[in-house]
Amino acid sequence: MFGKRLFTLGCSYTSYNYPTWADWLSTEFLEFENLGIAGLGNRAIFNRLSELVYTRKLDRADTVVIAWSTPIREDRYYTSKGGWLGAGNIYNNRYYTVSWVQEFFDPFMGLMETINYIHAALHMLQNVGCKYAFTFMMFPYSIDPVVETNNAKEFTELCDPEMKLWPYLKHVLDHPNILKTDIHGFTKHYELQNDLPIVKKNYRTIALHPNPLSMYFYTKDILCPHLGFTNFDNSQKNEFLAREWSDYVCNIPRKKHERQAEPRYPRHGKSLYVGF
Repeated sequence: MFGKRLFTLGCSYTSYNYPTWADWLSTEFLEFENLGIAGLGNRAIFNRLSELVYTRKLDRADTVVIAWSTPIREDRYYTSKGGWLGAGNIYNNRYYTVSWVQEFFDPFMGLMETINYIHAALHMLQNVGCKYAFTFMMFPYSIDPVVETNNAKEFTELCDPEMKLWPYLKHVLDHPNILKTDIHGFTKHYELQNDLPIVKKNYRTIALHPNPLSMYFYTKDILCPHLGFTNFDNSQKNEFLAREWSDYVCNIPRKKHERQAEPRYPRHGKSLYVGF
């Protein structure tokens, strides 16, 4: 066991319809709470972290891992709708009209807020004294327009070394608790190198999310070494389970009556978190 309590935060790259890095890592902890919500942006992730520090009284024995989303997202909390809206890309979702986006959303603001949230979160968890690490769905300077469709180029241009925000962004990303390999970059390369089939677009999965097996190897080869965790999944039982999940999500029949029962989750069920 790596520790008693693990807390994870992020978007659908953290909590999805099948196991992510958070689920695989959780098998080495006694307790696990996943605060990831599909479609979340970095404003919501930061606010949920702040809430978490208070409500769960984090201490030095805990571990926190955050997979930050992209700056192309706009978060709003609606009590009437049950909390944070997982709206996803602001240029391509049902909550914001084109006129609202044109008038109120600025890519510079999106990137500046993201850097601010990460900077503040680093100091927040350093003050707690727990073990923590930050990674990204994808780095702000390498947003894949296939995944975060529309206007991704605006954000990559803002990260140019000649631009105003670059020194601040580089200062934050150089922090030793921030991984140098993002999830999308690793998993996409892994899937191409290992000829993993594309996940079908159907009732449970879409091809824009990493294969469960590539998420497993991101956990094993990138995340655990960075955290100083050795001997992850020595028995390889989770690797076998990840391969089972990979086969399942890549071959789900479209017809419901042809579908088989999904494999079990690494912890025999998903951990859900209910905050304020």
